[in-house]
Amino acid sequence: MGASLLVATLGLGIRLVAVSRRTNTLPARAMARLPGLHKLIYNKYYVDEIYQATAVRAFMAAAPFRPGSTKHVIDGIVNLSGLVTRLFARAGCLVDAYVVDGLVNLVGGHIRAMGQGIRRLQTGKLPSYLAGAR
Repeated sequence: MGASLLVATLGLGIRLVAVSRRTNTLPARAMARLPGLHKLIYNKYYVDEIYQATAVRAFMAAAPFRPGSTKHVIDGIVNLSGLVTRLFARAGCLVDAYVVDGLVNLVGGHIRAMGQGIRRLQTGKLPSYLAGAR
């Protein structure tokens, strides 16, 4: 978070300097000094090209070998995702039922037992309180 705040502040400072000098040559000078960086950012870090070259090309290459293979792959991924989700949900229910509820019941049981012990001291009879005050 600090790094992003620093970068934003630095960018704002550079822009304020450029505006105060009333010049718009700063972007052009930055592009001239760092053409490789400009090209990388302009092309969005080549994420689309990498995705096209890996994932899309692999699926397109595998599709002719087995009719409906894309359907089986997609259905398999969706079904696996559903299975994993159900397993995690079941595990969450078990943790909630035995760990969370167990701890709550354990603490409540101890407090109830302490209350039962302290209740014996509270008789409501003044002579017993006076006898214990000596």
